Parts: sequence; C-alpha cells; structure tokens
Amino acid sequence: MTRGATYLRLGAALSLLAGSAATIRAGEPEYDRGPGTDRDEDCLVCHAGVGEEDAPKLDVDLYRATAHGKEGCIGCHVDVEDPSIRHEEPDEDLAAPDCGRCHSTAAEAYATSVHADRHGKTDHAEDTATCVGCHGNHDVRSADDPRSRVNGVAQIKSCGRCHGEDRRAAGHRLPGEPPLVETTVDPDVPPKANPDATAAACSDCHDSHAAQTSTSADSQLFPARVTETCRGCHDRQADAFVGSAHDEAARRDGFDWAHALADSPSPGHGPDDHRGPDKDLDGSQAPPVCTTCHRMHGGAVPTSARFRADLIHECGTCHEALMSTYVESYHGKASLLGADSVAKCSDCHGFHAILGPDDPESEVSEANKLKTCQKCHEGAPENFAGFWAHADHKDREKYPALYWIYLFMTTLLVSVFSFFGLHTLLWAIREGVDAIRYRGQPRHIFKGPRVSRFSKLDRILHFFVIISFLGLAATGAPLKFAQASWASTVLGLMGGVEMAGLLHRIFAVITFGYFFAHIGQLIYHLGPELMRGRLFRTLLGPDSLVPRLSDITDVIKHFAWFVGLGKKPTWERWTYWEKFDYWAVFWGVAIIGSSGLILWFPEFFTYLLPGWVINIALVVHSDEALLAIGFIFGVHFFNSHLRRSKFPMDEVIFTGSVPEEEYREERGREWARMEDENRVEGRYVEDPNPIFRTSMRVFGVSAWLFGLIILALIIHGFVTTHH
Repeated sequence: MTRGATYLRLGAALSLLAGSAATIRAGEPEYDRGPGTDRDEDCLVCHAGVGEEDAPKLDVDLYRATAHGKEGCIGCHVDVEDPSIRHEEPDEDLAAPDCGRCHSTAAEAYATSVHADRHGKTDHAEDTATCVGCHGNHDVRSADDPRSRVNGVAQIKSCGRCHGEDRRAAGHRLPGEPPLVETTVDPDVPPKANPDATAAACSDCHDSHAAQTSTSADSQLFPARVTETCRGCHDRQADAFVGSAHDEAARRDGFDWAHALADSPSPGHGPDDHRGPDKDLDGSQAPPVCTTCHRMHGGAVPTSARFRADLIHECGTCHEALMSTYVESYHGKASLLGADSVAKCSDCHGFHAILGPDDPESEVSEANKLKTCQKCHEGAPENFAGFWAHADHKDREKYPALYWIYLFMTTLLVSVFSFFGLHTLLWAIREGVDAIRYRGQPRHIFKGPRVSRFSKLDRILHFFVIISFLGLAATGAPLKFAQASWASTVLGLMGGVEMAGLLHRIFAVITFGYFFAHIGQLIYHLGPELMRGRLFRTLLGPDSLVPRLSDITDVIKHFAWFVGLGKKPTWERWTYWEKFDYWAVFWGVAIIGSSGLILWFPEFFTYLLPGWVINIALVVHSDEALLAIGFIFGVHFFNSHLRRSKFPMDEVIFTGSVPEEEYREERGREWARMEDENRVEGRYVEDPNPIFRTSMRVFGVSAWLFGLIILALIIHGFVTTHH
C-alpha cells in the first residue's frame, strides 16, 4: 500500500471518528473513548484499537483506574501537538515523557541517586532504574495501591529485576532463599494495613528516589546514618542502642568509614555475608551498627533459632579473642552444635544496650552478673557469679588455678600416651615379628579343663563398664570436639545436643552404679581382713591389684622381650598393665564423676564452692575423659583383644575362665603358687555354654569396633581442630 493511500484511509477514519465524537457530545454515547481531554479522543483513534494497526495499543479501562487517569495523553506527551513532529510517521515518534514536570521533588532526588548515575552507561535498558522502569507507563498507581509496581510487596519483584539471583546490576545481588525480608515479630512495629505486606520494603531502607550505595556518605544505610534509618520502625531498639558501647565506638571522631567500606562487602547485603565494615587507615576495627549484626536481605527474625545460632559468628567477627574462649566453654560448644537453649552472647551481654563490663549498668558488671546468670540458672547462689565466662586456661597471670590444672592434665596425658604408646608399638612389632617367623604354623589353641579367673559379679560389673563407657564416649566426644566436621552429624544421629546430654547422664548414672557396687564388693572382701589385722598384708600381697616393686621388674623384663633381649615373661595373678587399667578406671570414675557432677549441678555445688570451680571441673572432666577414651580404645583394646595372640578378643572377662594350658603359660607364677598352696582343685569350672560364648564374641567384637570408630573420630578432631 502506498503512503498516499494510507493517508486517505487515515483521513476517512478521522472523519468517521470526529462524527462519532460529535454524536457522543450531543448526548447519544456510543462508546466512551477514554480519559483526559477531548484531544485524547483523537489519540485513541490509533491507540485504542480502532485505527492504525501498528500503533501501540492502550488498555483504556486499565489506564482510567491509574494515578494518571485524569491527566490525559497530552499531560505526559506534551510534544504531540508540536506541528513540526509528524507523529504518524514511525521514524518521528514522540519524546519520552518528562516526569519531572509534575514530580519535581522526586526528579531532583533521583538525579542524585546511583540509578541516575548509571542511566545511559549500560547497553541494557533493563539494567537501569528509571521512572517508567519502576512505576510503569500507562499502569502507574499510587504506592499504597496493592496493585502498584512500587507497593511494598511488589518492590521485591520490581527491584529484583536488576538485583535478583541472576542479575548483579549494582555490584551485589539479593538472595532468593530465604525470603528477601522476613515478616517482623517486633511488637513495637505496627503491622501494615495490608496483611500480606512485607515488614520493610526496599524503599524504606534505601529511599525511594535518592537511592545510594551503602558506601556513600549520602546513603541512608551509610554506617554513620543507619541507626536513624532503622529508627523509622525500630524506635525502641534505636533508643537502646544509642549510648551503648557499640554506638559510642561508631560515633567516635576521626573514623574513616569510607576507607573501611572501600574493600569490604556492604554490611548485611550478601546472603552469606557475616562481616561488617573492615578497618580504618590506622587499623582500627570498624564498630558494629545495625546492619553489621542484622543482615538486611534474608536476615532471620531475631527471636528465631537461626538468628541465635548465627550470633556467635556475628559477634566473633569483631571479638575474636573472646569468641576463642567462648567456644571452649560448654555454652560455646553446644552452640556450635546447634543447641538453641544454651547462653549466647546476647543472653549475657544484652542485645542493643550493650555496655562494657566495667560499666555499673552493664548486664555483666559485678553488680548485675548474678542476676544475669539467674535468667538461665534459677536459684544460683552468689558464688555462682564467680564463674569465668571467658576463661583462658593458657593465661597464667589472670587464671593461675586454671592454668596449673590444665598444665597438670596435659602433662598426665602426654606422659601416659608417651609410655603406653611406645609400649603398644613395641609389642605390636614383636607380635608381627613372631607372626612372620611362625607364619607356616597354625596359631596354638590352648586346651585343658577350664580354670576360673573372674567371679560372676566381676563379669556383670565389667559388662556395665563396657556399656556405660561406650555410651559416655559416644555422647561426650562430639561435644569435646564440637568444631570437628563430624561432630554435628554424630549428635544429629542421637537426636541433638539435648538428647545426647540426657543419654550422657544416663550412662553416668550407670557408671556410678557399678562404681559403688564395686566399692561394696571391696568392703565385703577386705572387711574381714581388716578385722583380723591382715589388711595391709593382703593389700600388698600377690593377689592384690595394688602395685608392688615386682611390677617394675616385670616392666623391664617385658620391654627386654619386646626388643629380643630376653624370654617372654610369665605373670602373677595381675600383670602390671592390668593393674594400671584397674587404677585408671578407679581414678577416672572418681575424677570424671566428681567433675561431671559439678557440671551437672553447678547451682548446688556453688553453695559450697566458688564459681570458678566450674571452670576447673570442665578442664578436668574434658581432659580426663580424653585420657580414658584414648587409653581404653588405643591401649587396653590392643593389650586385651587386638594383639595376635588374643585376636579377635580375649573372652575371659565374659566367660570368667580360661583353659588350664593358657593359665599355666601366661600366669605361671600364680599357678605355681596355687599348686604350692593346694588351691588348684578349687579353681576348676565347667566349660561355658557355646551359644553364650558365641554371643559374647559378637558383642565383644562389636564393642571394640565401635570404640575404634570413636577413637578415629577423636584423632581426626584433635588433628583438625586443635590449636
């Protein structure tokens, strides 16, 4: 079709519409052509679907309901009446509307914004926030209208066009999960009129038109100004923050925020950003402001478990030294493992009105410390406040008692593991040499009638030793090595920190049960000896577990055999390593048990003892437990079950008896004594039930496999987390 023909058809259409308009104005409406002035009716010839097919079409009903519905086309497109512009020509389209003609204040603010600064500097129009880009064109509505593109809820989507997961228009992006802004639970912030509205829209924090990057001093989120921005909704929190130690640090003269922010992430923006501003030119640590602790996008509700769990990371960013001591405490270890109920930083120091410990108004001042502790430890006595929340066992000057206890326990651990580590290594080498030397010969199977070694009560008590010790190790090791990669997984299998703690206490009760049962057993056997005046002689006799000088000779002979300088020794009723096992358990239960009771009932014990005894108890309990676990699983298992001559296990502690041939070979000195004293006949017993023996073998092998797994995890935790 020629241009002339097009003009003829357009003229005919205009004449027809002009006649229709006259009819409408005469009071006989055929069709209401839309809002605005009479001149707009001519616009609708092409833009309302009647005239030119290629012209952009306007939804008249939608436009009528908008904020600009009464303005009309010419209200925005002022150049449509310019005779020099041939609007019907495709290459002579109208200029973009100048919103500033009516909205001068908004336009002036926009001109100073980061969005205006980016305008025209990108090849992608969608990467630039303009009036039309944010508000729309023919569907502009008031921001209070839920249908508006800039309504609080809609802003998340509108702003997300540039700042979403797949876009980085402003140098950062907003997270998609969790939600950008979670609904507030602050009772001081009234709910929005719209129940579906977000607690804080983008413009509430960033400003509607004069949006700046948070590193700009003009930004509402610039650290020096952010408190007042947050005050718009959180007035009570802002009042509490003002005058706090953090606020005073933030307001100190001379701090160069611009430099601190230059190479650091904008606080609170990134979904994984735990760091706030970095450091000034002089190396001063930037003080925290609202957005340092409360991430703006995807931040959890402060009362949620997620926020509480994240607290130690947030506070630890600046308070590294204090955090290093906190994570060594029970509170810190349990927090690392996800326990919500234990004390976090804010439970003791407060939330917003945090003051230094020397300030009389501080929640951790000497005057207020007990009251703060009693929030969790109801009924705690005055001594309880003597607990050192951030004690450092390596600080000899400040915590001498803790330092010397730690040094003693460390020396004990090193000494025991050094001696028995060498002992086990040499024994394993000697067993390996013998295995190679006699590899063509089958292992000797001992024969002969069974000879009793342990009473039924001894075997029952040892069974409970196994159950309780494995349980205590499994539930306690993850807490000891809370920072290990496996700790949270292991505790998760048990049901979490609280359930593991309950199980730990149940196994502790079992431990106290067998311990006091054994004390009763000793009284039963030694009481008559005391009455006869033979107690001292019995305790130092060959049947006693009390160490004797002969044990030193046995150690020397055994080491000589390890290195091929002597014959394999034979033993009395108890070997030197069995005596060590016995007294290690006796000592361990007493020390671990008493310190565990202090940790279990700290309020009760601090009626009698100073609060810092809790700190001592934690070090003793933890290190002694580590010694016990390492020794039992690493040394005792080898001595009793894993060496070649006993593998896969020595079943005597379950059956109570061994073949006579084995007894003669291993405990020849005791056997000779029994023959001299005519006591052999009374020691013979029947063979154990085969089914019972098989079941005990399965149980025993399962126990040492379980123990070796725990030992491997502990070694991994020690290597990867020990500093």
